[in-house]
Amino acid sequence: MKKLITRFGGAAVLMAVTATVTLAAAFFTFPINGNTVSAASAALTVTTDGKPLNGSELLPGTWTSTGTVNVTNTGSKGALTLVIGNLSGTICSDTILEIKKGGVLVESVAVTAHTINLGDINHNGTVVLTQRAQLSSSSTANGGSCTWDETVRLDNN
Repeated sequence: MKKLITRFGGAAVLMAVTATVTLAAAFFTFPINGNTVSAASAALTVTTDGKPLNGSELLPGTWTSTGTVNVTNTGSKGALTLVIGNLSGTICSDTILEIKKGGVLVESVAVTAHTINLGDINHNGTVVLTQRAQLSSSSTANGGSCTWDETVRLDNN
């Protein structure tokens, strides 16, 4: 009887090993080759007329001449922003910057370091920005100046 159990026990182990090997041998693969991704391109052409803004002896309520920035997107569609930074001078908080896009007012605020959302721009699309500056009506500035830099940025979305 002991021999019979040993024989059957050995057969059960052999069947278990065989079953495991059989299951492992049933593994199936299917290759999917040729996956490619590419990054969007960010390319802007920027031309200016009357920029940078220059004004002297401004009085509250008196605007500088208008400066124009033409931005053409030669890359992929994306979100256009104007980044204002690198401020220096004593009257920046009294200086109002007006920005229009296609003749529509986008923002009219004191010159501070910040980012202005100008909306999406399509591939081969052009956006015309106009800007002018003045001293705020509450300004008591006596002399002084404000200088800032602007960066036009395209973020692909």
